[in-house]
Amino acid sequence: AGRLSVEVFDLHGHRIRTLVETECGPGTRSLLWDGRTEGGAAAASGIYCLRVRIGGDEISRKFLLIR
Repeated sequence: AGRLSVEVFDLHGHRIRTLVETECGPGTRSLLWDGRTEGGAAAASGIYCLRVRIGGDEISRKFLLIR
């Protein structure tokens, strides 16, 4: 349980979109990104970084968006 934050960044470290920012309890969650930026524009194909923070823990993973 704790504060959950899920964000997408480009490889330059610019935040592309915040997908989730909320308090949550224990349990499994699923999330789908529509490939759009904060402004609603389609993000370009390329490598992005997903950062998940819950409480004091953080996990980052790279992924490939193909249009």
